[in-house]
Amino acid sequence: MNTSPAKIIKLSFALVVIVLLNGGCASENVLYNKDRKTVANIWDGNFCEGKGFVPCDGSIEVFFHGDFYGIYFKTNVTSPGDFFFTMAKHYGYDKLPLKITEARGVVQLMGERQVIFDVEYKDNNEKWTKLPCNGRHKIDQVWPDDIPQTPNISL
Repeated sequence: MNTSPAKIIKLSFALVVIVLLNGGCASENVLYNKDRKTVANIWDGNFCEGKGFVPCDGSIEVFFHGDFYGIYFKTNVTSPGDFFFTMAKHYGYDKLPLKITEARGVVQLMGERQVIFDVEYKDNNEKWTKLPCNGRHKIDQVWPDDIPQTPNISL
């Protein structure tokens, strides 16, 4: 499937909105996207020119008390310490796309519905900081499995 970078950004934004709306008042929402193939890195170039995307193989995205944390596996989920990391405090639509931040640790899937985080990232002061959502979490949605199918409506 050949998808333009602009379409990828629009789709990603729509998916984030869906997750936020489905999250309601919950303080945490975890999404596992098995089909994720790219992660945007704003510092790598102009998206309109097809630049600024880094290949990945699956992702775990966490909305935690208003903040966003993205884990994008470099090879696949069987390499739990080999990932890209993005984050945004007080997450909002105006913060897309995010910059890939230096991180280390392990993100281990336990089946498709549980994940364990043990991650540190470099904060703005270049200090290693533990991820506030480290520990075991239930995965609320697995994509594409949990995306509702479009009904076949014939008029």
